Amino acid sequence: MIDPNGGGPYEPEGERIPCCSVRDTRSDRISSMVPQYYDLPSLTALTAFEASARHLSFKLAASELGVTSGEISRQIKAIEDDLGVPLFVRRGTGVMLTSTGKDIYSVLASSLSKASDVVRTIKRDRSGNVTMPPAMRSRRCGCRACRAIGTAC
Repeated sequence: MIDPNGGGPYEPEGERIPCCSVRDTRSDRISSMVPQYYDLPSLTALTAFEASARHLSFKLAASELGVTSGEISRQIKAIEDDLGVPLFVRRGTGVMLTSTGKDIYSVLASSLSKASDVVRTIKRDRSGNVTMPPAMRSRRCGCRACRAIGTAC
């Protein structure tokens, strides 16, 4: 800020102006500053969960996603810790979904499938006219994205 009296840099008394070039990019600081719209785990964790549940294997999920099985396990544990319930029963080298895991997987797989259908449609119809699959047109949610394109999700 320029000094109103014609001098050099100026900071009003009692007000600290942060330098534009200094930015705190730590995710924990960012998440505490901007509240999440949806109360969900990270998309990375949800993707790890979905692949693990579909394959019933952390190893196959890791291979599909190009990460280690340890990373898959950490992502699943983060979701389980957040929810306070197990999503998988670990047995030897395999895993089985708990009833809570089955519930979440059912909704998540359906939602990702619908999103995939929309993306596939957009890629196929390069003219810019977005047509929604029938399952997506059945109800209106009122979210900002749907209002922006004048459709339902």
